[in-house]
Amino acid sequence: MNSDGASAFWSWSNSVYRQVGDSCLTLQDTWELDVNILLFCCWCGTHGRVLDEDDVRRIEGAVAPWRSHVILRLRDARRWMKDRSGTGPVKPLRRRILEVELEAEREEQRLMVEAAHMQRPGPGAAPGLPLAAGNLRSYLKVRGVASEEVLSQLRSLLAATCPGCSDREISRVLAAGSG
Repeated sequence: MNSDGASAFWSWSNSVYRQVGDSCLTLQDTWELDVNILLFCCWCGTHGRVLDEDDVRRIEGAVAPWRSHVILRLRDARRWMKDRSGTGPVKPLRRRILEVELEAEREEQRLMVEAAHMQRPGPGAAPGLPLAAGNLRSYLKVRGVASEEVLSQLRSLLAATCPGCSDREISRVLAAGSG
C-alpha cells in the first residue's frame, strides 16, 4: 500500500471513530488495545484483506516504538492536564497537545499501512463483516484478549464498520468465531 492507502484509511477511521469512540476508548483503556490497530483490522476486512496473527505481530512491531515514545506520552500529558486545567491557560495548551496527538495517530496509521502485507482471501470470501471480524480475532489472539470479554465493544465497532449489517448478522459472525 502507499500514501493514498494511508490517507483513505485515515478518512475512513475518523468516520467510524466518530460513531464508536466510546467503545474504542473502552477497548483501549480497559484492555490496552490500540484503537488504530482495531480500526485497521476492520478497514482491511472491508477492503477484502485478511490479517493473520503474523501480520498483526508485524504491524504491532512496526508501530510499537512510535506509539510508546510519542503517542502514549502525548496522551498521558494531555490526560494529566485535563484533571488540572479548569479554564485557565492550560486548557489551550491541552487542546494543542490533542492536535499533535492526532497528528501522531495519523503517522501511526501510515506506519501500519506501510508495514501491512495483506493477503486477499480465498475464493468465496467477500469483503466485509466476516473478514473484519476475523481480522479483529487475529488481533485479540495476539494480545491475549478473549473476544467474549469485549463482545459489546466489538459489536459496536463492527456495526459502524459494516453499516448495512444487521445486529443478527453481527452476532452470528461473532458467535461463529468464538468457538
